[in-house]
Amino acid sequence: MESGWDFLPIYLGPMLVFGLGYKLVARIVEISKRTTSPPIADFIGARYGRHQQLGMLVALIALVGVLPYIALQLKAVSVSFAVLAAPAAHARCRIPPC
Repeated sequence: MESGWDFLPIYLGPMLVFGLGYKLVARIVEISKRTTSPPIADFIGARYGRHQQLGMLVALIALVGVLPYIALQLKAVSVSFAVLAAPAAHARCRIPPC
């Protein structure tokens, strides 16, 4: 990653949803508490006549939507590992980095 702008798409989506669609999110939370359908696929499938195909489509869309966040977490783990492993590689040096 060259700059902080690379993270913009990852944070822009949730900011837009919670900033502009707060009424929709509040309504979804209210209805899901009444129907006790925790997974979003079950919630949407039950809301529209128990269609299994619709539930599968929603689950697939949710999976595709979560992939950037999983990639971000994996990137953070690899960068953290590289930072923690760097002192061991430069242990022979007196002035880091060699």
